[in-house]
Amino acid sequence: MFNNSHKKATIPNLNHFFEQSIRWKTIESIGYHAILLTHQTALFYVMPATTYGLVGLVFSSIYLLEPIITSGIDATIGPFFTEVTHSKVQLKHFLKIQLLPNCFIFILLLLLLKPLSYYFSCMHTVVKFDIYILINIAFIIALECIKKIAKTILHLALHFAHITVAELITIIVYVGIVWGTYWIGYPLTMQTLLIPLILVLFIEVSFFLIVLLQWYQQLPTTQDSYPSYSLHKRIIKVRLFAYINQLSSLIISGNFLVPLFAYTLGLEYAGMLKLVTSVIHNTTAIIKKITYTSSTMLFALAKNMSIHTKRNLFGFATRTIHQLVYVALFIGLIILQNIITGPSELITFCCLYLLIHSTRHMIATHEAFYFNEECVGYLACINSFVFIALYILFLHAHLFTPTTVLWFLLCVQLISCIAIHSIASLLWQLRVSWNIHAWYLLISFGITIFFFSS
Repeated sequence: MFNNSHKKATIPNLNHFFEQSIRWKTIESIGYHAILLTHQTALFYVMPATTYGLVGLVFSSIYLLEPIITSGIDATIGPFFTEVTHSKVQLKHFLKIQLLPNCFIFILLLLLLKPLSYYFSCMHTVVKFDIYILINIAFIIALECIKKIAKTILHLALHFAHITVAELITIIVYVGIVWGTYWIGYPLTMQTLLIPLILVLFIEVSFFLIVLLQWYQQLPTTQDSYPSYSLHKRIIKVRLFAYINQLSSLIISGNFLVPLFAYTLGLEYAGMLKLVTSVIHNTTAIIKKITYTSSTMLFALAKNMSIHTKRNLFGFATRTIHQLVYVALFIGLIILQNIITGPSELITFCCLYLLIHSTRHMIATHEAFYFNEECVGYLACINSFVFIALYILFLHAHLFTPTTVLWFLLCVQLISCIAIHSIASLLWQLRVSWNIHAWYLLISFGITIFFFSS
C-alpha cells in the first residue's frame, strides 16, 4: 500500500498514474475551492468592509510568505525523487540538508514580523496587530509550509486518495467551526478565523506526517552512501532557479496585489479586490492543482526514460490539461459576467486578472518539464526579465490605475509564456495541441447553467 511509487515505470503504468492523479485532484480541487469560495463570499457580505479588507490583508500575507519560506523545495523534490528515494538513508539526508534554508528563513521571519506589523500600523492607523495575532500567523505559516512539503512527497508517492480526503475534511471542518461559532452568537473576528485554522491545520499535518512515516518505513534499508557532491550541486542549482521562478509568480498573484493595493488605496478597496481575486484564484487554482502537480508526478516517474518517451508523455499530458484550462477560463468568464456588478473598469479588471492567471497555467506543463530536465536556467532568465519589469512598474504603481497595472502584467506574462514555449520546442521538439473538444465546452456550459439556475 505504501510503496506504490516503486512500481515499474512503464508507459501504461505512467498513463494510469497520471489519469488517477487527474481524477483525484479534480475531486479535491473542485470540492475544496467551491467550499472556500462560498466561505469567502459569505464573509464579504457579513463583515464590515474595513474588517474584511483587514482579513484579506492578513490571509494574503500568510499565503504570500508561505512560498517565500518553502523557497522552492516543493519544486525541487520532483526532479530528484527517484534518486533520493533509493533508500531511507538517501531520503533522510536529502531532507535534512534541504530543510535547513527553510528553518533559517522562518526564524528570520519571526524576527521581522513585529517590526513589519508596526511599520504597516504606522501607515494605516486602523491596522493593529497584538502579539497573539502575530503568534497565530506564525503558527499558520509554519503549518502550511510543512503541509506543502508533505503533500508534494505524498503525491509523488502516489497517495492521491489520502491527500484528497484530508483536504476536503479539513476545509469542511474549518468552515463548519467558523460559521458554527457565528451561528451561536460569537462575532466574526480575526481570532475566530485564525484559531480554528490552526487547529484543523495541525490535525491535517499530523495525519500527513503519519502517512509519510508509514511510506518511509517501506523504503529499502540498504546502507547506501550519502548523496554525492555532484547530486547536491544539481539540487542546489534547481532549487535556486525554482525559488526565482516562484518569486516572479508571486508578483501576479492576488496575495501580492491585495497588500499592494491595501497600501496604496486603502482597506475598503482591498476588501473588494480580495473578493474578486478570490473568485478568480479559486477558479484557476483548481486547474493549477490538477495540471502542475500531475505533470510533475508524471515526469518525475519518467525521469530515466528516453527523450522520445518523455516527448510522447508531454503530448499526452497537454492534450488533457489544456482542455481543463479552457473549461476553467470559460466558466470563470461566465461567473464574472453574472456576479460582478459595478463600473466597467471593475469588470475589465476582473477579466484581465482571469486572463493573466489562465495564461500562466497554459504553460504549467512546460515548467514541470523544464524542472524535470534540470534546465531551469532558461526559466530563471525569463522570470528575471519578468521580475525586473514588474519591479519597475510597482515602483511607480501609484501613478497608474489598477487596470493599467494589469494590462502591463498581461503583456509581460504573454511575452514570458511565448518565450518558455519557444525554447522548449527548440530544445526537445515538444509539440502541444491547442485544439478544444466541443464536448468540453458543452460540459462547462452545463455547469454554469446549473450554477446560476440553482
